[in-house]
Amino acid sequence: MPSHSGSDNVRERRIAKVPRSGKPSAEENALQEKVSGLLSESTKVYGGRDASVILAEADELLEQVQEASLTPSGKAEMIESLAKLHKDLAFENKMEKNLGRYVQAAFFFMTIVPALLSAFEKFYEYAVRPEMVVEPAALSNMHAVITGGCGALGMELAIMLANSGAGVVVACHGPKNRELGVIESRFAKLNLLHGSTRSDDSDPDQGWIKVWPIQLESFGSVRAFASRVARELGTIDILVHNAATKQGCSRTVDGHEYATQVNYLSPFLLNHLLLPAFREGTARVVHVTCDAGLQKPDWLPWPLCRTQPELLPRLDFEVLKRFKGNVSSQCSPLVEYAKTKLALLAHSHELNRHLTGYENRGVAHVVNPGAMDNEFGRGESAPVGKASARTSMMQYLPPVLVANFVYTHTLGKVVSGIGRIMLRPTEVGAKAVFHVATSPALGFSKEEEGGGLFSDTVGKFTDCGKELADCGRVPLHKQPMAAQDLEQVNRLWIETERALGEKVLRSLPELPHERYDRDDRDEDESEDDR
Repeated sequence: MPSHSGSDNVRERRIAKVPRSGKPSAEENALQEKVSGLLSESTKVYGGRDASVILAEADELLEQVQEASLTPSGKAEMIESLAKLHKDLAFENKMEKNLGRYVQAAFFFMTIVPALLSAFEKFYEYAVRPEMVVEPAALSNMHAVITGGCGALGMELAIMLANSGAGVVVACHGPKNRELGVIESRFAKLNLLHGSTRSDDSDPDQGWIKVWPIQLESFGSVRAFASRVARELGTIDILVHNAATKQGCSRTVDGHEYATQVNYLSPFLLNHLLLPAFREGTARVVHVTCDAGLQKPDWLPWPLCRTQPELLPRLDFEVLKRFKGNVSSQCSPLVEYAKTKLALLAHSHELNRHLTGYENRGVAHVVNPGAMDNEFGRGESAPVGKASARTSMMQYLPPVLVANFVYTHTLGKVVSGIGRIMLRPTEVGAKAVFHVATSPALGFSKEEEGGGLFSDTVGKFTDCGKELADCGRVPLHKQPMAAQDLEQVNRLWIETERALGEKVLRSLPELPHERYDRDDRDEDESEDDR
């Protein structure tokens, strides 16, 4: 008869593993504690691990429970608890995965879509940008003054005006020094410098250029320059305010914020002082603005919005005042630059109401020549503030860090090169200013009461299929709101006069000066003249 001793021994060993007393063993208690810990963690709202991690640990624990020698009731209870845990967390795990995908898609949408739209808008503007074709002008016996005339745009414009027969005074920053001598030598090589072989006073049809120094950060220098212009030129036909600086947030000798004085207050003062010298009825004042000064709130909603409200240009009446101490540490040079360019636009519209309504001295225009491929144009112009919430949330994510690194060292260089190609040649910008300064058609316009804003972003400057006066003209309703608000524009004029003070605004001794102040100006403004 066969022996069953081997199988009996195995059976006995298996039976031996089951606690005969029915009490949980130490192993069972340890497993029960782990199961209880997972159940407790799965119910946490904050500070718990991901559902996928808990599920993976639960699966491992289930295998241990099934292989271990436990009391039947204990094993059944733990298996049931782990099954319920798995069922509950399976849904949560699925939601976490889906939510992760949704968050990634949302971050991608919030970042890539605005960038793609910005790129598309730039490429579209470049693709439809019209060729800058302007009509020639006969400017014999006419006088023009250009501030910032030693910059790339100013020099190009001065040459165009002189070649058209005008006598041009180029105002350059700084005293009479070696740098101005270099500029004069360039004009002399073109036979345009006053007193050179080609340019002399014997031929009234012959254009010429003079280079005079000016420091727009000093009202005393502006007054001295205006006095010289009035004394030596007599009559002015064209005044172009081209000078500008992006350096700001420091205090001038007159106590004003640097960019505000150079870009806005001094042009206002120069207009005021030279007004009696403007040729009656035909004089032309041209203020050069830029894209930064014409920024408007983005049409995209939050969180896709590409502009920050605190960085958009606005009419700032407080910055017009003199600073008793240092300029605020919160000051941003590019923000001040943009604000001054917007102020020039508003000032030009109000100046028209004085030129045509009170003085009949001509017309004032604003022109945006666009970003140009020169030293000034290649620099940053748009203000940059603190990182947005969107940027702050994403900048430290590993995919974003990797993407930024790859972009900077590969595609970024290509994009930068393409951006450089899309800049306008300086000659194109000079043609735009030349057209606005000389075209006989750009006279009275009912909408702007004489002048307007011109830019090639709205179409051709000539042969546009409309009246020549409307070619390249930006409709008033498409300009920044500050330029449309007559009450704000009027207030800017009054506050600017108050900030300058009567001593700075007093008439030049060489000229009988007709005051063109508004009747409602406060009588006690002189107390601000300090």
